Amino acid sequence: MATLLWLEGGACSGNTVSFLNAEEPTAVDLVTDFGIEVIWHPSLGMELGDQVQQILRECASGERQVDIFVFEGSVLMGPEGSGRYDMFAERPMKDWVAEIAPRAGVVVAVGDCSAWGGIPATPPNPTDDIGLQYMKGERGGFLGKDFTGTLGLPVVNIPGCPAHPDWITQIVVALAAVGPLLVRHLWERGVPEGVELVDGGTAGLDVAFKMRGRRTVVIVDAASTGSEPGTLYRVPGEALENLPPMDGINQHAFRWDHALAVGRWLLKDDYPRDVVVFLIEAQSTDPGADLTPAVEAGMERAIELVLEEVCA
Repeated sequence: MATLLWLEGGACSGNTVSFLNAEEPTAVDLVTDFGIEVIWHPSLGMELGDQVQQILRECASGERQVDIFVFEGSVLMGPEGSGRYDMFAERPMKDWVAEIAPRAGVVVAVGDCSAWGGIPATPPNPTDDIGLQYMKGERGGFLGKDFTGTLGLPVVNIPGCPAHPDWITQIVVALAAVGPLLVRHLWERGVPEGVELVDGGTAGLDVAFKMRGRRTVVIVDAASTGSEPGTLYRVPGEALENLPPMDGINQHAFRWDHALAVGRWLLKDDYPRDVVVFLIEAQSTDPGADLTPAVEAGMERAIELVLEEVCA
């Protein structure tokens, strides 16, 4: 079960209202159908006062796992960099963001204010507002241009004033898939220096560019072949020569095999020397289905083999 924490900075709560009006899927579906645990939300959380402070302290220290950290609104830096124009739970909100974001699996900036500063960041900007990873069109923002969550993704921006309801819920669902869970397990166990962990489920074409100049690429995905759930397949690189044709590739149906096809065509000599794919037979591909013991065992075995590959 993926966990989600939602905090709000300098905002009008318009993206929360939009989120609550989502239809495909609804906000309720995220919990009941997709199994997402909402740690806390400023408009939905039952906890108040000291209880909220305790939740945030646990998230900031790493005691409580945050898979998806959603931030609504701009980060207020004023006055004079103190952030005290936006106090929350007895601290500047920017301090909570600074501590929680690096520990989160992925950070989501929902709405224009969070994505790039929005209207509050328009000159003269008296409260010194800034977006999470952008300030207007310039990359950097509060978290910095090189920031990534523990899953290897930069801030996922969902722009709009407010963002479209279904954009919010659909992206949350995509980020809550099994891929991020496996990446987090690898991150927690530790990988050698020079190894980058990336959840490619929502990265699209960026996956191909991530491969540039790499010696080895290891891909893990679910499979549905009718075999025993948890069965693990290792597909060597030579078996991947006949990749999908370039014709008809589009961003809405862009899979890892498309990324390999585009990468081979685009990167030329910078394409990885070794490519290995591990496929885990799924018990069910229904939204929100929990991992069965057999599939979880298959995932654990895949993690062991991935570590063998990257440590070789």
